[in-house]
Amino acid sequence: MNADEASAFKSNLAKRVMTALTVGTTALFVVYLSPWGLLAAALSAATLGMREFFQMYNIKVLRLESVAAYGLVPFLWAVPVYLFGMGGVKSDGFLPLVWYAALMPALGHLMLFLKKRQASFKVVIYIFFNLLYVHPPFIFFYVLSFGELSTPEYHPAIPLFILLLHWIADTAAFFGGKFLGRHKLWESISPKKTWEGFVAGIVVNFGVGAAMQHFLAVPGYDWRTVAVIVAVVGTFGDLMESALKRNQKLKDSGTILPGHGGILDRFDGFLFVMPVLVVYRYFF
Repeated sequence: MNADEASAFKSNLAKRVMTALTVGTTALFVVYLSPWGLLAAALSAATLGMREFFQMYNIKVLRLESVAAYGLVPFLWAVPVYLFGMGGVKSDGFLPLVWYAALMPALGHLMLFLKKRQASFKVVIYIFFNLLYVHPPFIFFYVLSFGELSTPEYHPAIPLFILLLHWIADTAAFFGGKFLGRHKLWESISPKKTWEGFVAGIVVNFGVGAAMQHFLAVPGYDWRTVAVIVAVVGTFGDLMESALKRNQKLKDSGTILPGHGGILDRFDGFLFVMPVLVVYRYFF
């Protein structure tokens, strides 16, 4: 690393640390405060991520098709908010049944609207992919914070631990790759990612998860397993986001988080981790 690279690295690292301390600390406090704080943070992040996705693919946010897509957001969130924000549901099978019963008519109306507008097939695909790629992971994040579906009770430790493991795995992989990296993980997609960084993220995260399991156990969760899922699946989510950006010849999805880029840059792995955690938590 030459002098210019070292200076750029230190400058970017300082921005990353400052952003993590300010935005991260605020987010953790809001999540700890109440489930409504978690809801506000998750919904805001998902909506900002949706906006970044539209910008990445040059789809104007105020275009009627985009506005129609934003109109689906309440349908995506309404049922989980009602079930868990209003006291919870007593039957595990009830949640997906009501959720899709409410969502499917809305999707059908959007399809008819897009057809009437004669929107291009590409735009339709981008809009639907945007909705399914960005919002469900944040909804799962909100749902998981209530523990058991049959007797829901808000456990702020759950979302806080998941975020902490996500950030630790990302940081360990970053520094592991920076100082130990020799073998590229997938150079054509993400030139800076290495197998050494990937392994470092898994090892460090497992150690943190083991400490959580021993000292800060939450009923129903094996944090060692969660830690490995976050580190492994999160890496593939990161690569997916890198592929999307490379396809559009972009370095970052946005600029809202100095040193990190946009919401999709910061939560790239998170978007893939959350569906897997839901399957692990409620089916295994």
